[in-house]
Amino acid sequence: MKWVIHMEYRISLQVNKHISMVSKKYLEQESMLRWMNNLISIETLKGALFEEGSEGYLVFEHQGKHAKMKITILKSDLPHTITAFYEVQGAYNKCVNTFEVLSENQTMWHMDVLFKFDFDNDIPIEMFKEKTRQSMLIYKDFIEHE
Repeated sequence: MKWVIHMEYRISLQVNKHISMVSKKYLEQESMLRWMNNLISIETLKGALFEEGSEGYLVFEHQGKHAKMKITILKSDLPHTITAFYEVQGAYNKCVNTFEVLSENQTMWHMDVLFKFDFDNDIPIEMFKEKTRQSMLIYKDFIEHE
């Protein structure tokens, strides 16, 4: 497959919660259904979803239609890091989430993001960065009030 567009960036955010809580709840299925916008279900394909090597689908509702995004967990070393690979037709996205202790109840969360598309995509990288930042802020608000 020939990839037309490739973009990489990092977003970092301080979360006012203990590292174990921040990393554990991030990929906990029950929590995801509560904080992730438009996520309506999670399907497991292989292994215990969100453990290293597992595969599944995140099912979203968008404009009255259901859309599936495949997720594969490439690496899991919680509470410090988790690497997820997301796929939809024509695009893939790799996210390396790293969590580091700042203090007892403060965690620095870094998300290193890689996108590849097999079609021309004229959406500016800044829009992708802002979407990622907004998603991280939604999770930050969720976990800080948990």
